Amino acid sequence: DTIFKVVILGTESTGKTTLAQQLADSYQTVYVEEHARLYLNDMNEGEEYNSEDLLNIAQAQMFLEDIAIEDANEILFYDTDITVLKIWSEERFGYCDPWILEQYMEREYDLYFLMDVDLEWEADPLREHPAEKDRKRLFELYKTSLESRNKRYAVISGQGDNRLKKAQSIIFMHQMLYS
Repeated sequence: DTIFKVVILGTESTGKTTLAQQLADSYQTVYVEEHARLYLNDMNEGEEYNSEDLLNIAQAQMFLEDIAIEDANEILFYDTDITVLKIWSEERFGYCDPWILEQYMEREYDLYFLMDVDLEWEADPLREHPAEKDRKRLFELYKTSLESRNKRYAVISGQGDNRLKKAQSIIFMHQMLYS
């Protein structure tokens, strides 16, 4: 059996985790949580993360992805992927570790949901980009990243249940067209 892999991608505070949880529930499957949040929450207060931390996060994220396939029920959702770590590295440090770049080019998923920046930004100690211009610029970086690698994607926008319904209909259409 082949697992259908759907990545929920986008800048911070765009509803990625909420949508990943809702989709996993509605398809009675699992989703891969974003390891960065757990990792950064475990750091000492006031301690700054560095590029080595991003590599550690990336390696743990890939491990979680690899083991989640065992528990997936025909479809697997990813609350982010290596794309975020590549862009985050380049944005924060002007550099991206070769291992992250390799994973970025090699990992394969069936479909991406690029989350629109149309939700209100919510403050969180781990979030760094509240300005709307930054959110839009990062959204464009994600979009360009997907297009440059010829990835199938759909932009998910709207409020509340509309996001879930839109995502479900896109999954349905994609499975009809490509399976």
